[in-house]
Amino acid sequence: ADTESESVAPENQEEPGSSDEQDPNESPEVSDKQSPSGSEALKRLAEADTTQSAIRNMAGAAEDLAKLNTADTLRSPVLFGRIQEYTSGISTALNRFSATVEKVGGDLPQDEAARLGNAIDQVRRSLVVMNNVAEQGFSRRISDEEYSQHALQLNKSIAELQRLMNVSVKRQENKEQG
Repeated sequence: ADTESESVAPENQEEPGSSDEQDPNESPEVSDKQSPSGSEALKRLAEADTTQSAIRNMAGAAEDLAKLNTADTLRSPVLFGRIQEYTSGISTALNRFSATVEKVGGDLPQDEAARLGNAIDQVRRSLVVMNNVAEQGFSRRISDEEYSQHALQLNKSIAELQRLMNVSVKRQENKEQG
């Protein structure tokens, strides 16, 4: 009898595991119910002080990067120190923004979360390029045009992230109204 009760216990432990496996089966219902909360989540994300501050900081630093003139001061450690300072500031703000997205992520509509993830990745790729520009600046000449292209790409990727936030909120509102 003791052996049977011991064998029953593991079966009981497996059943909760089975019910955990059934949770994904319930997720379509949950995602249907999350449309309004998805919109609310997007609004909360877009209106969050952290989000607004992070995007403003990224955009400001990207503008400053775009204004730097590499033609005269290319080999200047100060110039490349500034590039690293600005990209570090953008990276910090992006990490803050990304953390905010992750906090709200479960409530976001899947397609909007994917779009935001792609936009964040694009900013990260642009940051890597700008960091490489700063590191290589000491060892090789980078033309003002080449630098400007990289700085402009970073600027565009941040502007796209900002635009995407606004469009995502409007798109969700339209889905709810339609």
